Amino acid sequence: CALPILVSVVAGTTTSSTTPSGDGGSALNAVFTTISDVAVNLATGDIYVADDSGNRVRKISGGIITAFAGIGTFGFSGDGGLATAANLNFPTGLAVDSSGNVFISDRSNQRIRKVNASDGKISTFAGTGTAVTLNTPNGLSFDVDGNLYVADGSVVRMITPTLTASIVLGSTTSNGSFIPPQIGTASDVFVLTRDVYVTDTRNDQVYYVAALAGKPGASNSLGASLLAGRSSTVAIGGTANLAAFNFGSTITGSMVVAFDGGILHHYAIDGSAHSALRHELRAAAADIGG
Repeated sequence: CALPILVSVVAGTTTSSTTPSGDGGSALNAVFTTISDVAVNLATGDIYVADDSGNRVRKISGGIITAFAGIGTFGFSGDGGLATAANLNFPTGLAVDSSGNVFISDRSNQRIRKVNASDGKISTFAGTGTAVTLNTPNGLSFDVDGNLYVADGSVVRMITPTLTASIVLGSTTSNGSFIPPQIGTASDVFVLTRDVYVTDTRNDQVYYVAALAGKPGASNSLGASLLAGRSSTVAIGGTANLAAFNFGSTITGSMVVAFDGGILHHYAIDGSAHSALRHELRAAAADIGG
């Protein structure tokens, strides 16, 4: 029989506001503007929440919510100082590396900011002011080798620990040359070991690429598979790669890949339907292992 689906609230209320509030108190009483991404430090259990319109990243630890990065007004400032005193400009993506450092897609500043786990200080990791060019960075995810994947406009980029960047999926030139698949808007990326999942919210599709990590550019011999999303409508319960999506213009395409009842599943937001869809990935589960 199917496992029960349990949903619980860890932070936030039904109150809408243009100003975040509640820092220093219970996360259950906190008010967010627009939540665009969530990341978890698996070693500590701490939860990080990107409150994009509030221009803040907030941290939940032991049920208490605090300001982690950003002062709540848009702009760019603060590199070299404490993240809590810095300006962010529409933070949309989060990732935590194996050392507990937190990486933030500071989208409208065209940067990825890094908050050091040891001292809470913020710096620009990639983007404006560095050798790595970014357009509109959104979702972030690390692979097991420490490479950072960035959903960035019509491409997915991989940034190595030595700060070498390459395009691994999507359009590469203005004349339409691309590394398959040709992505409309890469809004989120998730890497499980070395398998890559990409949400394309413009084309309402989700792609899966096996063992892509560490193989940028033309080395992507395995290619990408359409995991979910087609123009034709298929009822819920049908084949995922024939299902129709409509992520909606206000949805970032958030997704997660996780084991559920011993089977690997992919979960994605369908914006216009105001729902989350689950797709069973039996074939992909056999590939997990490094």
